[in-house]
Amino acid sequence: MTLPLFARKFIVDFVETALAAVFAISVAFPATPGDLKALGAAAGIGVIGAAISSARRAVPGLLLWLNAKLNVPADGSDDT
Repeated sequence: MTLPLFARKFIVDFVETALAAVFAISVAFPATPGDLKALGAAAGIGVIGAAISSARRAVPGLLLWLNAKLNVPADGSDDT
């Protein structure tokens, strides 16, 4: 089974953005354990930001896929 397009786009966007954040932080050299914690927190925030950004881009595709899978009309009309 192949992943839906929105899921593949999410994965690619997430990896691209997260790697950029982690690589940007990798040029810093912590001198103290406190600095190491701060860099770890910054890397974590960068990865969380990548997930949020990727999800924002993938949501329209997710909604279209979900509408198709659940056979929901795109115009929102009710069949009852």
